Formats: sequence, C-alpha cells, structure tokens
Amino acid sequence: AVQCLLPEAGGLWMGTDAGLARLQQGQLQLVADGPPGSVLALLRDPKNQTWAGTNQGLYLRQGNGPWRPFQPLQGQMSDQAEINALAQDQAGFIWAGTFGQGLWRIGAEGSAFRRYTQTEGPGLTNDYIFCLLVDQADLLWAGTYGDGIYLLDLVQVHFGHLRRDPDNEEGLIDNNVYAITEDPAGHLWVGTEAGLSRVARTTHRAINLDTRDGLPDPVVNALCMAPDSTLWVGTAMGLARWKRQPQDTRPVFEALPSITDQVLCLLEAPSGGLWVGRDAGLSLIDAEGELLLAMTAEKGAAIQALLYDRKGQLWGGTDRGLVQEQAGSLLPVPLPEGQPTNVLALYEDTRGYLWVGTEGRGLLCLNPERSAWQTFSTEEGLPDDDVY
Repeated sequence: AVQCLLPEAGGLWMGTDAGLARLQQGQLQLVADGPPGSVLALLRDPKNQTWAGTNQGLYLRQGNGPWRPFQPLQGQMSDQAEINALAQDQAGFIWAGTFGQGLWRIGAEGSAFRRYTQTEGPGLTNDYIFCLLVDQADLLWAGTYGDGIYLLDLVQVHFGHLRRDPDNEEGLIDNNVYAITEDPAGHLWVGTEAGLSRVARTTHRAINLDTRDGLPDPVVNALCMAPDSTLWVGTAMGLARWKRQPQDTRPVFEALPSITDQVLCLLEAPSGGLWVGRDAGLSLIDAEGELLLAMTAEKGAAIQALLYDRKGQLWGGTDRGLVQEQAGSLLPVPLPEGQPTNVLALYEDTRGYLWVGTEGRGLLCLNPERSAWQTFSTEEGLPDDDVY
C-alpha cells in the first residue's frame, strides 16, 4: 500500500509498505538503495534535505546524495522504531511521531534532539502518534491512536491534550476524529463521530456541538471554511452551515433542506460557492446556501473525491469510476480497459499530470493533454493495487 507522497521537480516520491518508490519520466521503480522496510512518512526541508520515516527508524538524504540512517538518533531511538509522521516548525525543528516511542524533536542542524513520552517530558500520556500538523500559529498538533489529539506550544514547549473526558465539558466531544480545519481567528474545528468541537486558540477549551445545535447528524465527515468565514459541515445526513454574527456566543447551525443524504467531501468553487460530494451525486450551492445545481453520476455513484485542475476543470472520483463536470452534467471519463473502478483519491502534480488512486487497479495517470493513460500496478512495481 502507498503510505505517503512527496512531489519533486519532474517526479514523485512514494512511501510504500515495500520501501521507497520513485516516479520519473513516467516510469515507476522501487529505489534499490533507499531506506529499508516500510516508508511511512516523507518530508523535504528548506535545505533540500529529504527525511524518511520508516518502520526501521529515521533516514536522511542530503541533496542528491545517498539515503543514510540518521546518525544522531542511533543509540537513542530503537532501530525498530516505527515513524508514522514528520513535520517541521517555523524554527526549523523536525518533529517525528512514532508508534510506541512517543514524539521526538530534532534540531535544525540535526544534532540536538529531545524525546517526549509518557515518562519523559511534560504532558504527553500517549506514545502512539499517527499524524502531525504545524499550524499558522506555530502550534504542533499530534493525532494519536485511541487518545485524541495533543497540542504542543512550540514556544513554551508545553503539551495540551484534546480528548473526550466525561468529567470535562470543555474536552473534545469524541476521540474518533474525521476532519480538521482552522478558521481565520486560529480556532480549530474538529469533526468527529459524535459531533463537532470548536477549540479556542488560546485556552484550548472546546465548545461541543451536535444535533441540538442544528447539525443534521452527529457524524461529521467533511469541513470547509469559506473566505467569508462561513463554516460548512458535511455530515452523514446532510449539510449545515454557520455564518458568524456579532451577537453569537455559541454557534447555531442551519441545515440545508435540499441536501439530506450523506456528505462525503467538500470543495470550494472559484465562483465563491461550494461543491458538495454526496452519496447520491454532486451539488453546487452559492455563498448563501442556495442550491444552484444538482447532478447525479452514472448509475447513482457516490462522489468520494473532488479536484480542480490547473485549467479549471472539475473532476470527481466515484465508487463507479471517474467523472468530470461539463455544462452542468457529470460525464463519465473512460478509464483504461473500461472497467468500473472505485476511485479513492485525486491529485494533480506540478507538471499537470492527473493521478487517480483506485481500489484494486493501482494508480492511473492521465497526461496533461488528457489524451493518454498510464497504469501503475504491482506488475510495474507498485507494492499494492489499493491506493488511497
């Protein structure tokens, strides 16, 4: 399976269960002298150094040189450390999240490091880190396995922990997190299986919201913050919005009666409206929430992924194939061999190639002229044919 992607000039690095793969000039190959084991995270820093987190520790490539184990951590971090996530803060520190060995901070020059675990460092009580994000305020968010989200103030080096606590009304509403976004004020919005939490930027206290606050359903699958600060919330039973008013002390959401099925993805439209990917097709609404257009894909396919390419063409990934929007209709795009395909992910690289991740058919690539396909599967060196 493909675990992570890192674009580069003229190509793409792929971290996979079978090692590091590289796509150049339309050819996909496993890197014979790359990091060993499964490559789970990739990061390029401003010094043109490429970092790779693996299930056998941390590896570093300087410029175009060879991949080497990161020497300063040898003897400190276990050789079998599983590094799931990498991030860099504004001060240049590299952060590595591991499965079972906590969180590591590595100095900008790669020499100084510090470890944060249940027994070392302040505040962290879960050593199983799955994902990392440094936000615009230079705060580090760490998603864990089974214990919600931790927040680290990188200036004061102090952890906060966001999780559900039955005895704390200002904790996270649920520990199963499906979507995160940040508003212009720096507040964090967290969509979960049991509702929505708004986490204050300074106090990190949460206001928890559910169907009693106007959400159509507690399961929040998608979030989108519009330029006018309207928050759109896609749930398992429809779409809701909140447009902040000066007198508001607590968000009250407005459910849209025209969209009542499951919302799977959201994408801002260039016109200022919003595309809504649903179980039953695709809808376009304007900035005021008025329904402008509703389309149904072939055979009632669910819209699972949305992408605007550099030419302004809207693409949709469905559980029955690939579609594109043309004059208010969803037209199927023929795929190689013409078989129905569950499209799970869409991505356009810097050269204009469209990449389509599928279930069971590997990775499909459409050239910038949109005239020819290439297929990358296990036969061409891809470790797995399911690409998320």
